[in-house]
Amino acid sequence: MQFGIWASKVTGGLEKLCRDLLRPNRVGLMIYSMPTDRTQAKAFLKNCVKWNAALNPDEGPPGQGGLPLQVPRGFGDWPPPFQSAGTTR
Repeated sequence: MQFGIWASKVTGGLEKLCRDLLRPNRVGLMIYSMPTDRTQAKAFLKNCVKWNAALNPDEGPPGQGGLPLQVPRGFGDWPPPFQSAGTTR
């Protein structure tokens, strides 16, 4: 299971929610909405690192074989990106 959460609207802190509720129940997280302001976006991405650490404290660095990994579709050629009908890869 994975929840979509608007990070700026979580009361009590998203890091706490990840650590105390989502992680023990092995629930994933999808975050909305990235700020458009450059300074706020940088702060948001720094928070994403904290939230990931709280949600996945023992998972190791990204990209290791055998560990859960999520990336945007088509990143590194897997999973393949969606294509409209009639196109070839």
